[in-house]
Amino acid sequence: MIHTLEYATILIDDISLIKDNFKITKEEKQLVYYRKYRSLDFKYYKVYNVLHIKINLNRLLDKDVIVEGDYSKVLKEYKKQFYEFGFYWTNPTYQLNRVDYKSDIITENKDIYIKLLKKASNNYRALKQYSKYKSSVYYNSKSMNINVYDKEQELIDTDSELLVDINKYKNMLRFEVQLKRNKLYYLEKTWGQTRELVNYFHQKDHDYWINYALKKIIYCGDYYNLYHSKKILQEHYSKSMVGKLTELQKDISINGISEAKKNYTSATFNNHIKKLESVVNPILIPKGEGITHLKNIFNFTDENIYLLNEYCLRAS
Repeated sequence: MIHTLEYATILIDDISLIKDNFKITKEEKQLVYYRKYRSLDFKYYKVYNVLHIKINLNRLLDKDVIVEGDYSKVLKEYKKQFYEFGFYWTNPTYQLNRVDYKSDIITENKDIYIKLLKKASNNYRALKQYSKYKSSVYYNSKSMNINVYDKEQELIDTDSELLVDINKYKNMLRFEVQLKRNKLYYLEKTWGQTRELVNYFHQKDHDYWINYALKKIIYCGDYYNLYHSKKILQEHYSKSMVGKLTELQKDISINGISEAKKNYTSATFNNHIKKLESVVNPILIPKGEGITHLKNIFNFTDENIYLLNEYCLRAS
């Protein structure tokens, strides 16, 4: 569910506690004071007189999955740790600067899923993909980040497995959707959704934003190899159309969505993708993977997710 928060507040008293207890670094030629304390990561930007507090909720409650019933515990514990450290400003104003949602899927096919996701579009509106690492796919924009990565490998790469029971993360594929300050500010100004935790803590908030973000980059439909995909398409479309759709799939398999799209008019590409998604995923399982079918992890919907009684993620 929700796993990381970041607050920001303007300091209205002296900063002697920060000067005496924080380390100093530079970010974009500006002095930044920073300090970790238990589950809290502090950053103070002197030029703006703003303190950022990032909170890892899993560490905060020593719990792997945070549910909406933990709301009161989260408030109580992070305020306790905040005051333990010695912050006692009168009348501080805290506003959410970031909210991170996660979905962890356990699957022995995590490497194949990542290969398939790397074939997705290089960009979607403001979101830009960068896939620097073999075991991850990232999309960034000024308002939102989407991170998909092998959690076990990430812990190994950062030496964090020394601090945790790494067996808990075996075969874990993590999906993260980060709502950044620009997005939260937009929602507040446009929809009146104030930057308070209560507006982002519900299970349906998690489901909505996971659905909203990931549907942009993960197509609908289960994954098949070329042979089985073609057989399924033949049950729904004419021989001529099946030929066109499989040619597009092969182009995507070789070059990825963004490059394949350049070979079609926008209308034709979107029409073909829509036809594919109604029965199979447009992205094929590559040759040599040893499997012919892989379930789509997410049960996407076009409906208003707040009206749904049941919306669930499913593992392969």
